[in-house]
Amino acid sequence: MALDIGGVCLRLTPWRAYAALGIRVGAPVPPVLRTLIDHYSSGRIDSNAFCDGLQDFTGHRYTDAQLKAGWNSMLGSENPDMTRILRRFFEAHWHIVFFSDTQPWHIEGLRQILSYSDQIPEAIYSSDVGAEKPSPAMYEAFERQFGKPDLYLDDRLNNIEGGLARGWNAVQYIDDGNPDAFLKHLAL
Repeated sequence: MALDIGGVCLRLTPWRAYAALGIRVGAPVPPVLRTLIDHYSSGRIDSNAFCDGLQDFTGHRYTDAQLKAGWNSMLGSENPDMTRILRRFFEAHWHIVFFSDTQPWHIEGLRQILSYSDQIPEAIYSSDVGAEKPSPAMYEAFERQFGKPDLYLDDRLNNIEGGLARGWNAVQYIDDGNPDAFLKHLAL
């Protein structure tokens, strides 16, 4: 199974990270910051360059550790409904691989938050591939390493459509508080 992380396994709170960088809640993300984030998430810059970019953006008001902690404050809590769903997959011995648009600071943080992360050691991350979903490069990287997944779960419709275009069994996950109905929908 190919499993997205943000919005599926982990609830995201991007407003916290933006507030930590001095952006008013509800204000648009400045283009310079959006570009910096896109470059980091797609692996075009490393963590040091991202930190340097954040330092420049914030006017060097914070330590590197504060910037990392602020950025990782975007990582909310583990989604208990998905944890319950995944228990069924673990019990059935499914091979699950994280398939996510993310970057090293978040990878480190999410692996500390997700109680089952040690049960999913393999991953395809956008920062390693050099592209983000729904770029074909992401799906190709997954297929090269693991073949076509029996199931792909993601919360974003455009990513699901990217999987469907490649013949994947792609299902949109909507966090509606009803994991039993979702399992029934998947026939598990």
